[in-house]
Amino acid sequence: MKHFKASCPVRPVELARGTLLWDRRDIDRWIDTMKADHVEMTRDDILDRL
Repeated sequence: MKHFKASCPVRPVELARGTLLWDRRDIDRWIDTMKADHVEMTRDDILDRL
């Protein structure tokens, strides 16, 4: 957990004093940007591919 906190740019949300939780969707988006072939696709891009 110590390494994760140090390397992850996604900041947690404090729900109660001292209780930090991360949004899974934010972490998933961050991980997707780490992939070598990551290309951000818009809705129109996806529809064009269909």
